[in-house]
This record gives sequence, structure tokens and C-alpha cells, in this order.
Amino acid sequence: MVINMVGNIFSDNLKKFLYKTVTIHTVGCNDNSVDFTGTLAAIHEDYVTLILTLGVVRKHDESPKNMINFNRTYNNSPPCLYKPGSIADIPISKIAAIVHYPV
Repeated sequence: MVINMVGNIFSDNLKKFLYKTVTIHTVGCNDNSVDFTGTLAAIHEDYVTLILTLGVVRKHDESPKNMINFNRTYNNSPPCLYKPGSIADIPISKIAAIVHYPV
């Protein structure tokens, strides 16, 4: 019951930082830690979702070579090319600290 109460307080505190840039420090096995910096996109019961990089959509004639064409169409308009972004789902139990920036 105490753990549940602490978890709820932590989740409620995290809600203040939704859609803001944060750095999350995590703990792992053998004293390994990883830091993630991005936009806090969602808070779930067991984990948080952090957007690390945004995807990019460009018209075919503007795109560099590393873009992926998911819209292969036969119409006259040029297809759009997408560069995927990246998202991290971080378990709340592995979060050691959250650094937020002043607003």
C-alpha cells in the first residue's frame, strides 16, 4: 500500500512536466545507468514515454538519401518521404532522477 501511494505521488508530480523537455536518469544492473533527454509524451501506470527525436516528412524532391518512401502512389503529386523519429518507453521502477528545466 505504501509503494502504491508513493507511485501515485510520483506519477502526479510527473504530470507537471508533460510535453516539456526532461532528462531521465535510469538505473540498471551492475551500476549501469543511462540518461535519456526528450519530450515527456505520456505517463502510464508502469512506464513513461519520452520522444527522443521527431520524425520528418518531406516532399520527394526535397529529401536526402536516408529517407524512406512509404507513400508509393500513382497520382501526379510527388510522394512524401518519412524519416522516422525515436521514442523510449522507460519503466518507472528504473527511474533514478528526472531533471526538468525551468519554465
